[in-house]
Amino acid sequence: MDAKEASVFLTKTFSRGLLEFGNIMSFRRIARLGLPYAKESLEKWYEKFVEDLLTKPEYEGMIKDPDAFLQKGFAGQLPGQMALGAVTTFESKIDSASLVFGHSVLDNIAFQYCRLSVDVAPEDWSGKVENQKVELRSLANMTYDEIGSSTLRV
Repeated sequence: MDAKEASVFLTKTFSRGLLEFGNIMSFRRIARLGLPYAKESLEKWYEKFVEDLLTKPEYEGMIKDPDAFLQKGFAGQLPGQMALGAVTTFESKIDSASLVFGHSVLDNIAFQYCRLSVDVAPEDWSGKVENQKVELRSLANMTYDEIGSSTLRV
């Protein structure tokens, strides 16, 4: 690979990486945009859930003392706390997913740059594979440089 081809490869790899990091940022932005609606919707759902816990026969006994639960204001507090917990967990998962996605993008860029360095200057890497075993049949019809290159590209 000549210098011009290497330069084009570097630029394309870098550009793809920027695009992927932009996708991750969009993913995060979209998640954040939906949070206010999600929190409001969850609070309403949890309000209904708490109401069901207090009134439906199939949930009888789930709340030990329904009167104390109501008097202490837990019925009004619990839906908001549950929604906040769900949103906090969601935010944490978005952060974790973003980190994994970002690591994958960075790993791919580093791998592509390493492959380029093998193509441009294989002699710089020969010490890494000079004692590596290869199958004799895989060497048929290959030059010394081709053997070295194929070993480095594994």
